[in-house]
Amino acid sequence: PSGTEMESLPGGVYGASVVAAGSQVMDAFRNGARLIHRATDFRIPILNHYTDTEKKQMRYVHEEFRARIETELPPTLRMNPAFKVPATKMEEADFSPALWQNKLSTDSKGLLIDQCRAIVKFTCNYQRSRRSRMPGERGHLNDPTNLVLHELRLWVVTDLAHCRDYNEKFLQSVVARKRFVESLMNLEVFPPGRASSITMLSTLTQVHVPLS
Repeated sequence: PSGTEMESLPGGVYGASVVAAGSQVMDAFRNGARLIHRATDFRIPILNHYTDTEKKQMRYVHEEFRARIETELPPTLRMNPAFKVPATKMEEADFSPALWQNKLSTDSKGLLIDQCRAIVKFTCNYQRSRRSRMPGERGHLNDPTNLVLHELRLWVVTDLAHCRDYNEKFLQSVVARKRFVESLMNLEVFPPGRASSITMLSTLTQVHVPLS
């Protein structure tokens, strides 16, 4: 408004108009920031490099694995030297419960076979549910969420399922794995999606019970 117009406005009305305009500017700024974040957190299809969020997640996974289990990372969790692409390729078939249950049926005679079956069921169900979501909510086949759960199942099938004696070494390995799972139950690292009640947190909580 011009000087004359401003003089004709009551002080409260003019002040309110300034506050409203300022609020609109801040809303526009926040919306712009969200758009920039989405643009920088989007995979380029040709390169298919990890986004900044995925890199942050995988670095956290690496730190926790080395701190809780061992310093040498398993092949499933490794990245290329530039830390842009994971070393492991995933396929939809890797989420099949039947595939993993068959491995347990043919290869395993351990004391904790029922717990192993439960972990396989929980993790596969979550990944299949996640992949059925809309494209923006389903993640990528080789993202940190899927690789973490894949590595967990490999440990279940190759190690946990073959335990026939509760010796000290075995108990220590289970405790270490349980601590690692607990460290991943972090909503800041693996926030819940908006499209399903089945989340990474709820799945890891289910996994944690058989390990306790």
